[in-house]
Amino acid sequence: KYPIADVPAGSAVHLRDGDTVTNGLPPQVEGYEEFWAANALEIAMGLGISYASLTGDLSKGNFSSNRMGWLEDQRFFEATRDDTLHPKFLDRVNTDTQLAAQFVGVRGDFVLGWTPPARDMVDPAKDTKANIEAMKAGIKSRAETVRERGRDVEDVDAERAEDVARERELMGAEAQESNDGK
Repeated sequence: KYPIADVPAGSAVHLRDGDTVTNGLPPQVEGYEEFWAANALEIAMGLGISYASLTGDLSKGNFSSNRMGWLEDQRFFEATRDDTLHPKFLDRVNTDTQLAAQFVGVRGDFVLGWTPPARDMVDPAKDTKANIEAMKAGIKSRAETVRERGRDVEDVDAERAEDVARERELMGAEAQESNDGK
């Protein structure tokens, strides 16, 4: 007979008739959750992001502290994007595209534009109001606000013009029907 402590890992032990196998209970580790949380906090600090972003655990903060962490994370992600993605990739794609265009005979200077994806709003009503107030105060432009929503300002303007034209057309049709019914 071999006590379980004497069986090396990965061994195959042949049991004889009448032998039994019982599993031991591993000792309970106390304080593991606190240990894990402390390590996760250190990792998050080292990465420059919030504990909530790393772990998905929002229970250690209230709405305001989680929002502040989210805003800090967004600043970090934007800085990382602007410091790495633009110069290392997007600028190169722009240069290569211009060279390819010249090769096939396209004339004229152009620059490819890129609009990052929209950041989700934590509180859309308050965030929208803040954007409107910032535009009115001249602190930020409408184009910047549209880009922050992940849209191209020219596309939005074209869609708005289509909406206005469609609305005028509908209003004209309703007015015509109203006049015809008299």
